[in-house]
Amino acid sequence: MFPWNLLLAAIERDAMSGIEQLLLFFPLVLISSLVYGVTRHERWPVIFREAARMAVWFGFFTGCMFIVVFALSWFN
Repeated sequence: MFPWNLLLAAIERDAMSGIEQLLLFFPLVLISSLVYGVTRHERWPVIFREAARMAVWFGFFTGCMFIVVFALSWFN
């Protein structure tokens, strides 16, 4: 059983509260930014610097998308 299934075991499958979404969001951003950094560079200091830049970019992009969807939900 994968770890995220353990997180979702205590709640309904149809809806997740905010804390469960954050618990799944941060590892996803961390892993995806590290994979991006590893595929571009070979030295660890450069990889970590690039991963930090990408993590900020992913977080900013996701935050912007949240604001757009939240603003559109007001008109619904």
